[in-house]
Amino acid sequence: MMATKKNTTVKSQDGKTYEYFRITRTVGHEWKNGKKVPIKKQFTGTSKGNAEKKYKEYLEEQHKQKEVITDNTKPIGTLMQYYADNILSVDQKYAHGTKIRYLSSYNVHIKDAQFTEIQASLIQASDIQKFYNNLDVTMSVIKGVHKFMVAFFKWASRAEKIRNVMPSVILPTKKENKRHEEIVVWTDDELEKITASLENNRLKFFVILEIYTGLRISELISVKYKDIDDNQLHVQRQYYKGEICNPKYDSKRYIPLHPRVIEELYKHKQWHGKEMEENGYKTDYIFTSRNGKLLDDKNIRRALKRMYANNNIPYKHFHAYRATFCTNLCFSGAPIEAAAKLMGHKSVEVTAKYYTFVSKSTMQSAIDNLPDFLA
Repeated sequence: MMATKKNTTVKSQDGKTYEYFRITRTVGHEWKNGKKVPIKKQFTGTSKGNAEKKYKEYLEEQHKQKEVITDNTKPIGTLMQYYADNILSVDQKYAHGTKIRYLSSYNVHIKDAQFTEIQASLIQASDIQKFYNNLDVTMSVIKGVHKFMVAFFKWASRAEKIRNVMPSVILPTKKENKRHEEIVVWTDDELEKITASLENNRLKFFVILEIYTGLRISELISVKYKDIDDNQLHVQRQYYKGEICNPKYDSKRYIPLHPRVIEELYKHKQWHGKEMEENGYKTDYIFTSRNGKLLDDKNIRRALKRMYANNNIPYKHFHAYRATFCTNLCFSGAPIEAAAKLMGHKSVEVTAKYYTFVSKSTMQSAIDNLPDFLA
């Protein structure tokens, strides 16, 4: 029996390599620099026939999509539901976490809104503006809703039957969530007390690695032993909503590690390896439960909250570790571009608020240290 012919290999997130047959087909045309050029798309399958089948399925789905979107006599909500179920949920240009946030905004705030009953061809910017103005939510929620709306109308307007009204919609001024405005950090004394209180606790190295890297908690949970090499940590995935996926903003990066981290890693590996062996489990991940499963972020937060209470340590959100790492980079004089890279921020504008925070605290400290001239 002849083996099925393959012509390409694909590496999965778990590091395994699989063989597939890949074909390239023209799926449409677009104008570039005044010329009509073909749009190429690749399809892979277990065989050439399987790849061709996926190509045909794609064409059928595109035809179905065109029928749905060009019927602008339907309510705008019908098209939005189709977009949420069939387009956004499988769109590869969005990270897994981004899709979840967009879909959450749609399901919670948009799906049952009054404007969704308006005929798609009759929708106006004023309808969306009224919806925005009446939303009794914080600015951060408004922004989440807006991102979904912008993505939807861009997709819908490509059919040239539904006008993209979003450029005329203005974000209303809403009160921001105060917790997201404030920068909360740990003091050196508090960090020393935390690490001392975690002695013989399975979260000790978890917190130590966080203190010295400032990872997002989802990135920290998904770290493997092989990600640490040559005294560097390679951040290349996150564990988000029960799935392993690319880190936020696809912020894969290398973070140099402090000698203290390497020292504690060795201790943790010895203890963790022994625990896995005793319980009959194997794992490549650094942070797991006794049965080899990845830790749950909610359980981690609850455990740390108990530890703070038991040791008279003020409670702060887990993000305070990340904020502390970033402000320490600022205090050390690290260029803002370097700090943004280490933090995995989308842009230096996000990092800039930490530099502003440090500047304000430095000025306040200078004032507080002035001599007391009053009798």
